[in-house]
Amino acid sequence: MDSAPQPVEQRTTESIEVDRRVGEIIEAAHGEPFRVWSVVITIFGDIVAPRGGAIPMSVLQRIAQSVHIEPGALRTAVSRLVKDNVWLMREKEGRNSIYRIAREERAVFAAAEKRIYASGPQVSNGQWLTAFLSPTAPAPAVDALRDTGFLDAGNGLYLWSLTQPAPIVSIPPEATLTHGTLRLSDEARDRLAPRELNEEFEILIARYRPLMTAIEAGGRPSQREALAARVLLIHHWRRLVLRHPDLPRDLHPPGWKGEPARDLVGRLYRRLLPYSEAWLARSGFDWGERMGETEAALKRRF
Repeated sequence: MDSAPQPVEQRTTESIEVDRRVGEIIEAAHGEPFRVWSVVITIFGDIVAPRGGAIPMSVLQRIAQSVHIEPGALRTAVSRLVKDNVWLMREKEGRNSIYRIAREERAVFAAAEKRIYASGPQVSNGQWLTAFLSPTAPAPAVDALRDTGFLDAGNGLYLWSLTQPAPIVSIPPEATLTHGTLRLSDEARDRLAPRELNEEFEILIARYRPLMTAIEAGGRPSQREALAARVLLIHHWRRLVLRHPDLPRDLHPPGWKGEPARDLVGRLYRRLLPYSEAWLARSGFDWGERMGETEAALKRRF
């Protein structure tokens, strides 16, 4: 049972409709491959990181319950993430277990945050940094370019639009670098904007637009339902944008749904934020003296 204190309020017809839509979102999420450990990473990135990176298991469990994750499944997932302190670290404070983002992973969370909550891509200036890897390049070199945000154009070619500074220090030594203007083949353009990804953006829009419509019609989510919708919204969006870096706007093919999806995610996130933050403020955990800093960080998202 969710033990976080909740104010009693009369639910209007519009607000009941909002909660119904959240229930549909939860059901749809569980109808897909639902990796609890990945949802936990979303919770840490979206909620825990801006609060100093630490959370007690009791609060994490109540957040997980809002999206219908059972305690046993949560414990198994957290144990996996804590193993060898790869993602999370476990500490004891009295009788409580406190989980923190591992020191080595803080930079990974910070880099992901920039991509997840970005306001949108720019128009390219025609200047590109290209990194070429031979077919025999080691897998960590490939992962380094992809994780940094290089666009994978296929055949060992990775692209970085010089509308923003290139992350030179993150480029593996195996890569051969050139820069200048670039003319992309149709094959490369198709690879940079795959049809399958566009279809997944359409699925996201179809899943979350009814909730946005219900809120715009005057419905108010309960704090717990807002928390659940926020977690699943960012979890869904995170899996798309981290898998494929943003394309400059001038490379978007006709009918590209990436930016309409980003617009919906940003607008809905801002609507859910005050209600979900109210739940977190009443969670029973002392988040420390960072609340002003946290609020400022959250307002900068999208």
